[in-house]
Amino acid sequence: MVYQTGFARWAASDKEAMPLAGLLGSGFVRGSTALVFDPATATTSGPAPQGLPSREKQKLKYCEILSPDITTGFPAFEAIPSWNSRTAEGSWATIEVSARMDGVWSRWYDHGIWSTSPSTIEARSAANSQPGVATGTKTLGDPGRVATDTLILSRPAQAFRVRIRLFAMEGAKAPGLGSLSLAWSSPKPAIAPETSAPAFRGYLIEGVPAWSQMIYPDGGNVWCSPTSLSMVMAYWINRAGGTHPDEETFIRMTVAGVFDAEYQGHGNWSFNVAWAGERGFSASVRRFSSLSELEPIVAGGSPIILSLSWDNEAGRTLFGAPLARSRGHLEVLVGFDEKGNPIVNEPASPDDASVRRVYHRAEFEARWLEASGGATYIVGPNAGWA
Repeated sequence: MVYQTGFARWAASDKEAMPLAGLLGSGFVRGSTALVFDPATATTSGPAPQGLPSREKQKLKYCEILSPDITTGFPAFEAIPSWNSRTAEGSWATIEVSARMDGVWSRWYDHGIWSTSPSTIEARSAANSQPGVATGTKTLGDPGRVATDTLILSRPAQAFRVRIRLFAMEGAKAPGLGSLSLAWSSPKPAIAPETSAPAFRGYLIEGVPAWSQMIYPDGGNVWCSPTSLSMVMAYWINRAGGTHPDEETFIRMTVAGVFDAEYQGHGNWSFNVAWAGERGFSASVRRFSSLSELEPIVAGGSPIILSLSWDNEAGRTLFGAPLARSRGHLEVLVGFDEKGNPIVNEPASPDDASVRRVYHRAEFEARWLEASGGATYIVGPNAGWA
């Protein structure tokens, strides 16, 4: 079976995206670069999350932003939402996805709460979530489950909808939405297809910092996602001539920013790109079906964060990896050598000096497609809206 992926995005700053004007809903004003919560027209006393003091629930308002129907183009079994918002103390966002199967729309599947203010409410995926484990309430015959950041269906969908609600307490700075994205796919391949033929060789993106997660003894061994994200954000800041904190400070800020309080981890794909969005970058989660699809992006000067796993003892090999196995790992694609093999910044390396590595194309592509269905973080320069 051919692995298929699809993607839709609404944003003002992305030339390939659909315009923000295409998003529907109420309780917000339409700016040139963002949809901004409007307290004058927002709905009062919205559905308040657990943990919010009762006295604050009466002061709560929310706006609702809806995507139009997103036709898949093929039978889709998985979907991953992502967004770039601006939240602050006293505000947050909730994210939900619905699927149309055999002409009937499903319930809204909860993808959790996004917040940059733990003192207000912690960012967390849906209740009782763990990486790769179904979340939320499941009813008899319900075809869907959410695994932290991914909606997984037992029946094919022909269309999706995404709903984001921006909440604000009285007196809070108005939150806004700069972009909304959805990636969908057929079932990820259990065995990767034949290795893609390289059409792009001998190119390295210069200037991507080479940072190791393993030099931090207080938890760095599980910081692959925020470390990779920090490298890419620092690259874009440097390229624009800006300044950023030192390596350790930057990584620790990102570790705290992407933390998912529900499963107590840092690898929620949607939260990682949401954090980049809060920092002003244009970011989304996408899936691709081959490395050849990534070549033009790298050629354009954009490093890409990929999710893969391997186990050298079980035959799912990744020769040259610093670890014998990983159940799920993020790293940064920064180029291709003369043979078309991927050049990466490998954050699981023991120190910064050994971060740059080259992996065999067939092994790398297989471990990426089999593990995550070709999941990536695509992070671009400052979006101009935040």
